[in-house]
Amino acid sequence: MRGLRPTVPGLSGGNIVRDLVGELIASIDPQSLLQRIVEQVCVRMPTASGASVALKTPGDFLEVLATYGATGTLKGRVVPIDDTFQVYPLGSGRPEIVDDTATDARITPQVRELSQQLGVRSCLSIPLISEGSAIGTLSVVAHEPYAFGASDVAPVSAVAEFLGVLISASTQLAALLKDLLGAGSIRVDSRAAADLLASVLLPELSERDELRRVIDDVVMAGEIVPVFQPIFDLITGEVIGFEGLSRFRCEPTRSPDKWIALAHNVRRGIDVELKALRALLKGALSIPDKYLVSVNLSPLALADPIIQQELLSYPRGVVVELTEREPAPELLGESVEPLRQSGIRLAIDDAGSGFAGLTTILRLRPDIIKLDRELTVGIDTDPSRRALATALTHFAREIDAYTVAEGIETEVQMQLLRDIGIRYGQGYFLGRPQPVDVFEESLFSRA
Repeated sequence: MRGLRPTVPGLSGGNIVRDLVGELIASIDPQSLLQRIVEQVCVRMPTASGASVALKTPGDFLEVLATYGATGTLKGRVVPIDDTFQVYPLGSGRPEIVDDTATDARITPQVRELSQQLGVRSCLSIPLISEGSAIGTLSVVAHEPYAFGASDVAPVSAVAEFLGVLISASTQLAALLKDLLGAGSIRVDSRAAADLLASVLLPELSERDELRRVIDDVVMAGEIVPVFQPIFDLITGEVIGFEGLSRFRCEPTRSPDKWIALAHNVRRGIDVELKALRALLKGALSIPDKYLVSVNLSPLALADPIIQQELLSYPRGVVVELTEREPAPELLGESVEPLRQSGIRLAIDDAGSGFAGLTTILRLRPDIIKLDRELTVGIDTDPSRRALATALTHFAREIDAYTVAEGIETEVQMQLLRDIGIRYGQGYFLGRPQPVDVFEESLFSRA
């Protein structure tokens, strides 16, 4: 599939120990242990602007498992080791410092370009050692050149040593299990053995492995169907655009948001979002240019170069609705500036649903603010909902954005939204999501 990244395999036959250990390490939740480590490393180093943990994967790739600060957009990325600065500490087995990414002769053009995008000028990278071999890196970066010196190596190396010990312990356990399974009288299929070990020792790992297989089936089989919900001018009653939504035809039945959230949990999120985006953009080709078309992406997906290229190569401008599945990376505004210059507009989805959404609005200054349906439902009976919706509408005007209300389910809600100055809206009362050919028959023929 075009643009699909190399991925870490799930449990498989062949080499039980390698697979089990790989899953042990890969299964560390980026939001828990690894995330806390990179956060604390960064917080405790005054000169640091970001930190990350990355592990080697089969095929000489490096997968970024946890990030903080300036490295935020790299989370989940899988790249050839030779295209990273980490190739040096992984090769030497020693800490490596880059004083200035703009002048260091070891920096490849690809790494230098990425450093410029992230605003990174210096880096300290420590190899993670397990069983005497470098299997990953703990890296700290800074916006300023010459940010790290010899005195910084020891404390970061201590953290890296802890991670290496953790990995070594997992490897030793796996070796014992390998010896047990290899004892003459035990003859089981290696696939079944790996599943058995995972289900007994790490039941949550077995569940993640099964979920990863289901996600891969969804992505590879193309079982993502686009539908489009009309967006209306609440004053004239005319359709002014469509929001593209995804429907996943697979078992078990889950909402699109749930599927994508689960995919991100097993590091398949960007691939699933890319697949859904391509299906939506293909379906939207038959929508006349007079209508705006919006698509939903997470902040991490929007920052991904492949997804950005997909948007830039599309023959019409679209609106990208940013969902708040995770905080937006600090440098997202800079990374999407080429998109905005090409005519792509940004919308903040579910505004009013939490503080994270409001901080994203302040940082990105979107073209469109979409009110969360929780504000719309009950707006006719709850003064606090009405007050917040009114405040967001006034704020949108101040930043030259316009407001779209989601989740309109009654005429009373629609009238009240008009009264407080919201001109555009969508919801089941106005129109349900439908395949694009429904609108071709009923609406586009009159456009």
